[in-house]
Amino acid sequence: MRNTDSTGFAMILPDIADNIYICGNIPGAERKYAQAIEILKTSSHGKKNLPVILNNYGNILQNLGRIRDADSVYRFAKKQMETSGDTLAPAYLNILMNLARMDIENSVFTQADSLLNKIELAGEKLSNNSLLMQNLRLSRIKLLLAQSRFAEAKSIIEPELVQSVKGHSAWYNSSINYYAAEYEIAAGNYGKALDVLRKSAELYKADAANPDNFSISLLLKKVLCLTKTGETAEAERILTTLLETSAKKFGTGSVQYIQSINELGKFYYNTGNLVNAQKYLAIAGDGILTFYSERSLNYSAFLNDLALLELQTGKLAEIESRLSRALSIRLGILGFKDQGYAGILNTRGIYYQKMGRRNDAAVTYSEALDILKSNGLANSANAALFMNNLASVSLETGNSEQASGLFNESLRIIENTFGKTNLYYAGAVNNLASIYFEKGDYSRASEYLKEAVSVIRSSYGERHPEYCKALNSLALILTEAGNYAEAESLFIRAIELKKEIFGATHPELFSYYSNFAYHFGKSDKYPLADSLYSVANNLLIEGLKKYLPGLSVEEKSDYLNTIKSGLGRYYIFNIRNLGKKPEGGGSILNQQILTKASVFSTEQRIRNDVIATGDPGLIKKLDELNIIREKLRRAYASTLDELRKNSLNIDQLEKAAAQYQNELLKVT
Repeated sequence: MRNTDSTGFAMILPDIADNIYICGNIPGAERKYAQAIEILKTSSHGKKNLPVILNNYGNILQNLGRIRDADSVYRFAKKQMETSGDTLAPAYLNILMNLARMDIENSVFTQADSLLNKIELAGEKLSNNSLLMQNLRLSRIKLLLAQSRFAEAKSIIEPELVQSVKGHSAWYNSSINYYAAEYEIAAGNYGKALDVLRKSAELYKADAANPDNFSISLLLKKVLCLTKTGETAEAERILTTLLETSAKKFGTGSVQYIQSINELGKFYYNTGNLVNAQKYLAIAGDGILTFYSERSLNYSAFLNDLALLELQTGKLAEIESRLSRALSIRLGILGFKDQGYAGILNTRGIYYQKMGRRNDAAVTYSEALDILKSNGLANSANAALFMNNLASVSLETGNSEQASGLFNESLRIIENTFGKTNLYYAGAVNNLASIYFEKGDYSRASEYLKEAVSVIRSSYGERHPEYCKALNSLALILTEAGNYAEAESLFIRAIELKKEIFGATHPELFSYYSNFAYHFGKSDKYPLADSLYSVANNLLIEGLKKYLPGLSVEEKSDYLNTIKSGLGRYYIFNIRNLGKKPEGGGSILNQQILTKASVFSTEQRIRNDVIATGDPGLIKKLDELNIIREKLRRAYASTLDELRKNSLNIDQLEKAAAQYQNELLKVT
């Protein structure tokens, strides 16, 4: 075939590819575009058309989830047009737009901003190109939202919403509504966001059974809002359909499939199915690193999601390092502390509180709240949740007056934002019950807790972890009120569910069995109480051995403070019943020895063993390990500019710390 013939053939291949694409065969379309490009690269006649075809090919690759390949193709297309000097053509500006969007996805915001500014300057000469200007506006909104510059985003969105009835395309109006919903989600207004997303989906005719990229993004946002507002059945239906159709249409190695997997994992976490949450988030983690860098906002958010899951499942050893890394990534990219940063701080506060580090938890929750206030989100749903957490710490430290004020303010915001049929409302009501429990008003406390139990059961079902907790708390209150029969049935159900969801050796079962034993002790059923205290005692020791070996001495000591009340009841029970069971005194002593012994950490053992050797080389290695750890602490709190200025590389420091510790472990 002559060169001109092959060029002509190449020119019709994209049209064939587009038809194949419309029929849903995206891999087939990709092959046709690749074939056309290979011919045109060597054709003098077809080179002028090559950039446009490359741009379309990049779009196909994006749809297939081949993000990095798409980025390379767009950059090649850009270079081709710059070589020809045709830098004012709409085709060139569209290529720049695609590159800007890719930079936003990869959190390279400065570069994205520069590209959009370049398009804007050129666009002034092409003001008649309404499609280009609409794309520019949408890309600018996307960038502002990604940077948490909500007020600026809102200033563009609101006038467009007003104009949306005046002749814009359904696609553009749908996109503007989508970004309006993103703004509402950022403010925590999930109900309002859901209404806007439904309008957007209707305009775009988004369908989980036959999705494209925008449909997937739109439907995943809708799933988030449905889950937050307790409409979980519809959310699960959309997600499972998306998972199936994205696998068929884009392949299981595509970014669309990974997005669906990740959201399904988060959905199962939020609805209490932790087995499925672990399964899907593990798959998503590998996929996220395939498509995004380790220093992207996507990866930072994933680390936070993983830490929240580990908090529920009792895998505590790596949580603090995950959260430090997530905070470092976010601060390094944005250069300031946004509400996403505050959300990760809130997770850290939950971890500190769980470990008994109440002062650290209070400081962390307060910092998270201050960040929201500085971003104009003092009355947002997230502010209410952080306030709720701060109030619970205040209650634990004996400041019931401050706790009461915070709980009531939190409940006011939650009611206004979410209504009364969601987990947030149940949590706030549960915490108010704690106030009345501390005051000894068991009647009011049980009323609030019964409402919380009812809300969780009706909105999320009995297998949600918070349902177990609420039942356990309600049973304890009923015990204090002397309603032993009702309390006993609730304790039995709470323990059954906890074991079904988490397994029979989860460390939190200690408090369930300890409370149940206390119940029988109060109702003078000594043998049952004694038996349950023994179960609780064994669970505690096994839990300490299994879940805490990676924690430092200080962290383990703090954790033991969180279980003091359960231990105290056990000691008092044995002391009161020494006449019936003299060996109970020995049980107390054995438990004290075992719990204290569990405090000695691997780090402490390494230090002691190294010093005991007297080997100058090993002692020098230990000193170097401590220096690296100190550098890591500084690095995690640094921005990207500070990391460069101080020549700190987090990846290298983490690898060095692990290597030093492993070497010392082998020797000692």
